[in-house]
Amino acid sequence: MSKFLSRHSEGWQCARDTVFNRLVSDVQANKFKYKKVKSVNGDLIEETLSDERFKQYESAVIRDELTGLFNTHFFTQKLAKELKRSKRYKRPFSVILVSMDKMQQLQKLYGNQLTCQILQQEANILTSSVREVDFAFRIGSEQFAILLPETYASKALVVGQRICEKTRSRSITSGASTVIVTASIGIASFPSHGRQEKELLSAAKQFLQEAQKSGGNRICTN
Repeated sequence: MSKFLSRHSEGWQCARDTVFNRLVSDVQANKFKYKKVKSVNGDLIEETLSDERFKQYESAVIRDELTGLFNTHFFTQKLAKELKRSKRYKRPFSVILVSMDKMQQLQKLYGNQLTCQILQQEANILTSSVREVDFAFRIGSEQFAILLPETYASKALVVGQRICEKTRSRSITSGASTVIVTASIGIASFPSHGRQEKELLSAAKQFLQEAQKSGGNRICTN
């Protein structure tokens, strides 16, 4: 189980108010406030960031470097925003937690390079399995999350099944060995599994743990 969920589950509410998340909102709202200063003939001149340079800064703030998915900090912000919207308009909303099975064993057997390949491959599977309006995150060393606006539990289950099937069907080669990777998945939905962030994530975490305790390579929800 990812250390993120166990160590930070009670800090999600507070995380939204951190300087980091205020910076995310500010960067996205107005890129022209972020300027670089250069010296021209001894004078300091402010220059608006180019689109390309701005995207690099924005990516560093909200993206996971290894997988390119959104990171844990952005996860807390989007979760709060989407849940608030779902409450306001009385619309469904689902959370999927994905944890790679037996990653510690694989790391001991094949090393960091293979585990990095596994995480990158899983990131590609997640992004190819969701809609443009959904959000995929890496929230721990071996754990991912997906936020699905306007999605009931039954539809989220279809997405989870798709991810589970794609994960076990794509092997990774390490030297002379072919490694089959699987994932455990927990799914919780608003409002049936909770109306607050902590409740919803606690339910998703519980379902994820049930999937792992049952041997992995499966989905748990109700």
